[in-house]
Amino acid sequence: MPPIPRVPAPCCWPCAHWRLLKESIRRCWPSGTFLSAIFALAIRYYEDIGVLPEPGRQANGYRSYHPSVIDRVGFIKDAQASGLSLIEIQVILELRDEGESTCGHTVRLLESHLEDVQTQIIDLHRTKTLLEKMIVKAKALDPADCLNPNRCQTISATHLQMEGTGTE
Repeated sequence: MPPIPRVPAPCCWPCAHWRLLKESIRRCWPSGTFLSAIFALAIRYYEDIGVLPEPGRQANGYRSYHPSVIDRVGFIKDAQASGLSLIEIQVILELRDEGESTCGHTVRLLESHLEDVQTQIIDLHRTKTLLEKMIVKAKALDPADCLNPNRCQTISATHLQMEGTGTE
């Protein structure tokens, strides 16, 4: 099996780095091993940023992981699924590695993320209301009135009509 290509870690999904990485992996591996390659890249990325310890090496140069790494990777994935960033996860793991309790710290992190989610929900409701009003107003516009080739009257007219309504 060819070595895993070393490219910058993806910064977002689906960014250019990710697309290039995915195509590179597809050229190197049969489709059945694609997920294994992605998992290997994730593990190496976690090692690079310090979330996972560097593994030992076997005589043949292959990585040799301690069995506890499986639990640690499971925790990382679960923590990410709950909205924690890798930096926040790293702090929790460092506290655990130092023998400290992480419950209070983790609860504060989760409470902070919950507040962020609640704020996003409020913002999304405002956006939904604005979009609904824009759609109603846009359906009443006459396409023959569109004279500006650089702007869409649906957006321009609706936005101007919405000003002062408290929905911005």
